[in-house]
Amino acid sequence: MNRQLTESIENGKLFKKLFKHASFDTIVDFERVIPEPIELSEVLRNINAADLNTIIELLTKTIAELPNGSTSNKGILGWFNRRKRNKKLKHFNWQMGAYPNNPIVIAEGDSWFEHPLIADGIDWLQEDHELNTISLAAGADWLVNMLKQREYLKELKGKLNDNKQVAAIVLSAGGNDIVDENLKTVISKDVQRNEVPSDVEQYARNEFPQHWKAIVEGWKYLTPKFYVKLSLFLTLYTLLFQEIRRVTRTIRPEASEQIRLLLHGYDFAYPSKAKSIGNSSFGGYLYKLFFNGNNLYKPMQEIGIPERLMHPIASALIFEFNNMIALINRHQLDVNFCHVDFRGLFKDENWNDELHITGKHAEWIGAAFSYAICTKENPKTVALRDNTIQKEVEKQWKNSLPKI
Repeated sequence: MNRQLTESIENGKLFKKLFKHASFDTIVDFERVIPEPIELSEVLRNINAADLNTIIELLTKTIAELPNGSTSNKGILGWFNRRKRNKKLKHFNWQMGAYPNNPIVIAEGDSWFEHPLIADGIDWLQEDHELNTISLAAGADWLVNMLKQREYLKELKGKLNDNKQVAAIVLSAGGNDIVDENLKTVISKDVQRNEVPSDVEQYARNEFPQHWKAIVEGWKYLTPKFYVKLSLFLTLYTLLFQEIRRVTRTIRPEASEQIRLLLHGYDFAYPSKAKSIGNSSFGGYLYKLFFNGNNLYKPMQEIGIPERLMHPIASALIFEFNNMIALINRHQLDVNFCHVDFRGLFKDENWNDELHITGKHAEWIGAAFSYAICTKENPKTVALRDNTIQKEVEKQWKNSLPKI
């Protein structure tokens, strides 16, 4: 990597060129300073694979203070993740033998795609026998770690070089980068802003009528550093997309813009320390027994957040996280991208624990991605809160989905 670019990143110049300044009070402020697509492409055009690692390290160290804290390959969690991944790999190999001409889906992500103890979104997506899905996901993985390891890129290269048809790369990434200890920088026990902008409130009212009051209440406790992290995420996603497109153009130019890139932003979480079995499966109960509360409830408690504000603040985080993802389409940062938006789909009783949907209801995750990949309309957004979209997803899935 040349010294000039390295120094530019170390001094924050690259980051500032992309986003003008590194402090935002609202998602509206954040969007206002996003560059035109041509400017962003120009800055990132000559960044190669070696540069990407350096950029991630420098950005995370000097700007957003976002370390790579992934524990996805460590200890007992790492063992469970490897066990679950091997199970999915066997299923993928069976699919390739039984349906060799099916298009391939590459999945990378966290525990919404690879839960060690309950059925997850990719378990269900593998039930679609019109797609052959290989999973590289791991519970507790971080976006930064996925970008450093870049397993999805190795898999993509291998499949393209073998002359296989890759239909999509699906992503579940970013949630672990803002929970646990990271919560202490993105939320506060003190009100950060007394008044919610009218456009923010109106959007929440219109799109999330059952959640808008919680969103508006929690929004007041989001810190400016949260928006700095969102800007970092948008940078990293864009780098990821550009690298995928560049690699595909090199190996198979005609497929470069045909591969669908899909990303979701979770749903409004319910911080909880409950240990009862409730509606959990046995595996879900074990997870709840040993881990529930560690990611949201306990860190919020340590910050000094009262219980009554925990769900509103978690809702506001997810609200803005998805609003950031929506900017990828709004600012044309990729040619064939789809935002799978689960906000408002799952009810309180559909959750296994404070971070995960029950294995039964995770079928909706698999079905939504199947719909987004396979439907002829090639949607830019799949908003699951829309009853019409829910019916279309269920129709395409060809099976009855769990009641929500």
